[in-house]
Amino acid sequence: MQNNADNSLEQFNKILGEKWAKLSESDTRAKIIDPIFKDCLGWDESDITREENTDSGFIDYIFRDGIRPLFIIEAKKEGKSFEIPEERTNRKFALNGIISKEKNLMIAIEQAQKYCIDKGSNISIISNGHQFVIFEAFKVGKPWREGKCIIFNGIKDLQSNYHIFYNYLNKNSVLAGSLHKILSDKTNIINYTRALEGIPNKDALLTRNYLNQYISPFTDFVFEDIIEQKQINILKECYIFEKTDQETHEGIRKIFADLVPYYEGKDNIKSFYETEKSAGKFEEHVRSSQEKSDIKGRLILLLGGIGSGKTTFLHRFFNVILDEIVKKSWFYVDFKTAPIDKDKLEDYVFDKIIKNFESRYYEKVKFQIEKSGINLDKNNPEKYVKSIFSILSWLNYSNALVFDNVDQLDEEMQEIIFLLAQNLTYKLDTLTILALREESYYRSQLTGAFGAYHLTKFHISAPNFEKLILSRIEGFDYPFVFVN
Repeated sequence: MQNNADNSLEQFNKILGEKWAKLSESDTRAKIIDPIFKDCLGWDESDITREENTDSGFIDYIFRDGIRPLFIIEAKKEGKSFEIPEERTNRKFALNGIISKEKNLMIAIEQAQKYCIDKGSNISIISNGHQFVIFEAFKVGKPWREGKCIIFNGIKDLQSNYHIFYNYLNKNSVLAGSLHKILSDKTNIINYTRALEGIPNKDALLTRNYLNQYISPFTDFVFEDIIEQKQINILKECYIFEKTDQETHEGIRKIFADLVPYYEGKDNIKSFYETEKSAGKFEEHVRSSQEKSDIKGRLILLLGGIGSGKTTFLHRFFNVILDEIVKKSWFYVDFKTAPIDKDKLEDYVFDKIIKNFESRYYEKVKFQIEKSGINLDKNNPEKYVKSIFSILSWLNYSNALVFDNVDQLDEEMQEIIFLLAQNLTYKLDTLTILALREESYYRSQLTGAFGAYHLTKFHISAPNFEKLILSRIEGFDYPFVFVN
């Protein structure tokens, strides 16, 4: 329960006023850190996970908003103080500055940073109960060690400046972004606008004229994504490998050329070239990821602007480029029809996976399932999906999970879906591809979940628009009868 600031300070003084004997790390957590965050700063027990295992070890605390990690805490013994310079005018220090000379603190910071990367939290706190070091575990476009940390250096500092400590770390403030605001580099923020926002009455009902029924079959074919199984030949014959270039008509190029932000190179976003039978480095990475077994799942971001054809590319990649791989299975989840209730997203994904499996793969593996005696329990969707991926892996299928049109949803939902993708990638031990517009990725990366992970990122350029239109029109089979 959230205390007001006065009651919080009273509780805080009681906690730190106790005369403890020398406390172990576990006692420091139980007798000091737990009460500070729960009794003073308003965090609920349901917000906290302790001793969660990762590839880097056990995390002392993870504080979450639902499934979204907000920050982690690395706890140390109460009597083990860090040698931090007295700084009366400014409590913000450079991580690679003078505090980098404090060996014990830097060991703790580096360990906590690894935990953050494992769990997707961009903020970490090191505490021995009396000192609190808050730092950002990932920076946009530069090494994380070039970032800053905020330090509360001992009991006297905490009591004298409790209002600052409270404003930074109470639950309501953290949920409102307090920690990101004090640590993030504001010069990195880029503002994005959508042309749609400038249209008056953009939500008004669009009334179609009487010609729509005759024109729509053409416009749907020329402009919409090619994703149906019956359109495989069109994917083979009408797909454009050439991307937007200087030869494209200037007016069209300005509309459909997607311009990746200037720090693409700094953020290690990989471009790739396509041919009739290859998807270049993207294909190489997918094949390599599916062959390796030393890492539990892999997540790839596919970034591209409006008109870049991410959806068509993905369907062509799995249905045409990888078609020669006999044992491949991929599960397509389209978030254009996803529920707006975040608590129902996981069930939505499981439902799509199950429907994909039953329509595409069940008949192929039915005999082996029956022979093995495996029971697919539809009453437990998560268990059913885990069984699907286990069975297919056992039968030497290369599994992939594709999340598409995530950027059709608001920013909060995008981050929740991203974290869900991370979670399922690990649980199902699968390759996951998440398609996003570049602006959605960069906007969220600055302060949100995307910035907390080191991800493999590929960029797909928009196709040459004029060639795309001509290819679609020339490839159109006209099954229509027109009446004057």
